Amino acid sequence: MTTKHHFDRGTIPAALLTAALLVCPAACSGETSQTGGPTATPVPELSDATDNAPAENAQPEGDDATTGDEQPQTDDATITATNNADFAALLGGSDSDAAIEAFATQYQGRTVEFDGYTAAVQPHDGYSTRFDYLILAGDNGSASGPNFRFTDVNYYDLHLSDDAPDTFGTGLNIHVVAKVKGYDPATTFFELEPMSVSMR
Repeated sequence: MTTKHHFDRGTIPAALLTAALLVCPAACSGETSQTGGPTATPVPELSDATDNAPAENAQPEGDDATTGDEQPQTDDATITATNNADFAALLGGSDSDAAIEAFATQYQGRTVEFDGYTAAVQPHDGYSTRFDYLILAGDNGSASGPNFRFTDVNYYDLHLSDDAPDTFGTGLNIHVVAKVKGYDPATTFFELEPMSVSMR
């Protein structure tokens, strides 16, 4: 173990200082020696800021930090009950006109995804190939959440999965991906544009 000695410059004999400067002026100044060999370079002192510098791979803290595979929701991300608390509240039973209208207004044009069922089907304005579908959240027989509706659609407008029945009637448990069109408080229908409907 090396013991460090601290000298008071006033105690070093002047003759020794003079000899040291005559022997290694280049080394003491940090310049290259005449023989071409490397010379000692003074090591700069570390400042306090260096000790407090963050590590290169340090994880950010607070709201900007993400863990695992979690991904922040973007403006065009599909809205589900898992990633949107307002939508979860609607599907969970909120039938308040004000809450439904506020959600439909805020997220108009966005895509929603949920499990539901065909609660009612009727011809649209007397047509035989175009229909209005009342879709409720949950499984067949449940009655919670908004009165979702596909209005004035035919069989192909529903974008049904390959295992869909030839007659798409009532009582079918389905998985819905649809675009929010709006809410009509006069009819209490939350209008959706179907993007894909699959059986479950």
